[in-house]
Amino acid sequence: MLLRFSVKNFLSFKDEASLSMVASHDERHADHILAERQYNPKKILRSAAIYGANGHGKTNLFNAIKFVKEFIVEGNEEGPIPVRSYKSNSSPPEATEFIFNFSTGGVDYEYGLKLSSTSVEEEWLFHSPKGRDVRVFERVTKRKKNGDFETLVELGTPLKRKVRGDRASGAEFMEFLSIGISPTQPYLTEAVKRNVKWLRAPFNWFRRSLQVISADSDYGALNVRAHEDADFIKALSDRIKETGIGIDHIETAARKFDLSDLKGIPFDIGDFIENTVGEGDVVEFAGPDGKKVILKKKEGGEVEVIDLLAVYRRDDGGFVKFSQEEESSGTRRLFNLLPMLVDLGNSDRTFVIDELDRKLHPLLSYELLKSFLNSSECGQIIFTTHNTHLLDLDLFRRDEIWFVEKDRNGQSTVYSLADLNVRPDVDVRRGYLNGRFGAIPFVGNIFDLGWADSNQHVANNTKTKATGSRKKTSARRAIDNRSY
Repeated sequence: MLLRFSVKNFLSFKDEASLSMVASHDERHADHILAERQYNPKKILRSAAIYGANGHGKTNLFNAIKFVKEFIVEGNEEGPIPVRSYKSNSSPPEATEFIFNFSTGGVDYEYGLKLSSTSVEEEWLFHSPKGRDVRVFERVTKRKKNGDFETLVELGTPLKRKVRGDRASGAEFMEFLSIGISPTQPYLTEAVKRNVKWLRAPFNWFRRSLQVISADSDYGALNVRAHEDADFIKALSDRIKETGIGIDHIETAARKFDLSDLKGIPFDIGDFIENTVGEGDVVEFAGPDGKKVILKKKEGGEVEVIDLLAVYRRDDGGFVKFSQEEESSGTRRLFNLLPMLVDLGNSDRTFVIDELDRKLHPLLSYELLKSFLNSSECGQIIFTTHNTHLLDLDLFRRDEIWFVEKDRNGQSTVYSLADLNVRPDVDVRRGYLNGRFGAIPFVGNIFDLGWADSNQHVANNTKTKATGSRKKTSARRAIDNRSY
């Protein structure tokens, strides 16, 4: 579970901005709070909806989370770190900072990074096994006079302890690891790569529990998982039937692969499949016409195509089947989002989604979120949206509604509705559209812009400044297994 995320000096975030999933004292929607945790009285929320005008920084907040996930999971042993800092005139440029507070396996962690394009300047990991902070490691990378980098790592008790029979443990091994690490490689990533078992839990939170879904993401495992997992395809069929879009159920069909399935691919696809794709691997190809084909290489080298079919019931009681390509873009988007709702019902994953409602009807988005909040007791969903139909205190708590706003200097800030001391009976949608909470576009006089023969205009934004009561956290209080 994500407890809190902070970012500083990244894209449009010059100063520290934080998204907190820790519940306020709001008593409404108590079922939106995850089960209480031993040793920690903090109550954690299950959802967060993030609003803001185009270009104000919603996607930048999403991209900050996505960047850190990919940086840790994939590593960066060679080449510059592709971090995109806030564009300022400071010299030398400030480091970009990310801090994740999260919980996995019943233990809270704080993981932080300070990055430049040339090195991981600082990196740290603390955990709280019984409600008190314990250092796991702190790493500092410095440039020496000759231009080389030197990495210094201070170990905490968990990594100093030698485990009998485990060669990848103990202070001597961990210190040896720090000597040879690349200055651009996360210590957490390198340690797990070297089979340091103690660090697998926090690493796997980033790898498996934290799922990021871009506006144009596809659920790559959809066809194969639906074909091989009977429980999954039943849950998928039940969910999509509940949406009322007319689909009765979902089916899959496997057939032998034919090269004609991928006409126009500009390389020898047969040679690639034979020599590069391993047995059991699943590969997705897209042809020039945009048609996607999901292949699985079985034992013995046989390759099959797995199709996902939407089945509709005819008036005469029979059925008619449509491929994904024959469905609308909105239905295809729904196909790729529903696995998330299926997984949220029985896992502690945290899904972070950019433009949840993209290509979906506002009422459908509302019902999907309502279904999750009413039926699931675990998992988190954090999403950006423009759908004001969701600005409803019958659906969300005040501390689950967030805004991102950019000032005239191009700097983004993040604040929640709970920061604004809004009454629980307020019409949030109306207040937002009237500019009461900020984070809306300023639309000038349409006649002056020459877009229409009208002198109608929108009133100036009467934004209420969010002060934010959260305490700043210092740098130290001082296809893998990803689904999308």
